[in-house]
Amino acid sequence: MSEVTIEQLQADNESLTAELEKVKAKNAELLGKVKKAQQGSGEYSERLEALEAENQSLKSELRSFTFDSPVNAVFKEVSGAGSIFRESFEKHFSIIQDEYEGRFWIHDKDGNPIYKTVKQGKYGNKEEPRELTFNDIRDVIDEYGLEELQFFLPKPIGSGAPGNDGRNYSRAAPAAEKPKEASDNVPTFGMR
Repeated sequence: MSEVTIEQLQADNESLTAELEKVKAKNAELLGKVKKAQQGSGEYSERLEALEAENQSLKSELRSFTFDSPVNAVFKEVSGAGSIFRESFEKHFSIIQDEYEGRFWIHDKDGNPIYKTVKQGKYGNKEEPRELTFNDIRDVIDEYGLEELQFFLPKPIGSGAPGNDGRNYSRAAPAAEKPKEASDNVPTFGMR
């Protein structure tokens, strides 16, 4: 065995210390880069949050134009109290928009479409989903017996009135007959 001298150990110790200092310096440099990257990612995350908020705002604005405005117009056309009628209606039913055609359909609260029976030809019937129209809204309210929603619907008067499909027969009250007034030119019977 060879003997290691103190001088050799000191030289090895100094070289290892120098190498350790290099590793510490490299470690500090890499930690600085990591901290800088984390700070930079903070800027990116703030920008990402701002973009997500803007995206959400644009989505709600788009929904307002493509869904809420047309649905509100239908309910306003059906009833003078359009927005209140819509709120009351949506407690019982959901309104779904077709992605492809843009039409609006009436569904139950579970998301299932509500169907109506349509005469198909001479002998058959066909089931069709109910669209958000005056007649379908009225028919759904009648079928489900929702008296609190009947209040919002206009009462049809006459055979040509909007909403009168011949099911509800209504007639104007007969005018009271006026008693005939006696005039001077009309002879009275019995006396001449």
